[in-house]
Amino acid sequence: MENGTYKAKASTWALAESSKGTPEVAVEFVLTHPDMQGRSITWHGYLSEKTFNRTVESLRYCGWKGDDLSDLSGLDANEVSLVVENEEYEGETHPRVKWVNRAGGLAVKAPMSGDKAKAFAASMRERVRAFDAAKGNKPAPSNGGRPSYQEDTPPPNDDIPF
Repeated sequence: MENGTYKAKASTWALAESSKGTPEVAVEFVLTHPDMQGRSITWHGYLSEKTFNRTVESLRYCGWKGDDLSDLSGLDANEVSLVVENEEYEGETHPRVKWVNRAGGLAVKAPMSGDKAKAFAASMRERVRAFDAAKGNKPAPSNGGRPSYQEDTPPPNDDIPF
């Protein structure tokens, strides 16, 4: 399996302990990616102090809604996006699930509100213009193709009688 991101659904799972005694949840995912249908890969979500929150977040992405880790019913409800990277172990290369993410869409922790996004964009406008000028780019109007005007500059008189 090549490094990449693959769509998948949980098929089986169990609570376990790693070889070092760390509690974990092992989840076998069946890949739903068109080129990989039918193949499976196992993810080990560790439940240590440092990794607990991210593991539970991954379980939530899969569809688990409970609070009892011994009952992971619903874990197969959602398609997720697995980030798979090959890693070498004892001289052999094996694919490993690095991350279990929400499938599709854009995932951000703190999206800017409309007003905050507009204020930030306004504060960056001159930097964007300077970037374009340095690259010799002519920026496209950002308002549907109409020319933009500064608030203190009135629009031209179109001599259209109303």
